[in-house]
Amino acid sequence: MELEIKAFIPMKVESINKFLYAYSGYKRSPKRGGRWCPFNYKYIKYYKKWEKALKLFFPKQDNPPGQKKKLIISLYKRRRLYDQQNFIAGAKPIVDILVKLNYFQDDSVKWIDIEYHQYLIDKKSNQEEGTLIEIYKI
Repeated sequence: MELEIKAFIPMKVESINKFLYAYSGYKRSPKRGGRWCPFNYKYIKYYKKWEKALKLFFPKQDNPPGQKKKLIISLYKRRRLYDQQNFIAGAKPIVDILVKLNYFQDDSVKWIDIEYHQYLIDKKSNQEEGTLIEIYKI
């Protein structure tokens, strides 16, 4: 495997539970002018935040490649790790945006092999929390 591009982004992938449960329902009582805060609103803000960050590190490619590639997404954080399925769902915008930037033909298994890793870093270390994204040619 040959490393094509690698970037450490000082943002953490969020657990999908943050969007499924934390923001459902009314902010305040509807009788007092409260408004409905749907899942999509917060998720779209999360997606846009990742889109802005990824465009800084991954310039848009002219044409999508015609070969399968490997994507490794590694999360470094100080507190407890996420449930693996919640982490994978929270990392979905990264994959979608990289497809949009033409790093992959499609997000199907035919074109992309994805690995997800989570690492706890020592609270006393100087290492920054964030997400490491690596793309390899297979």
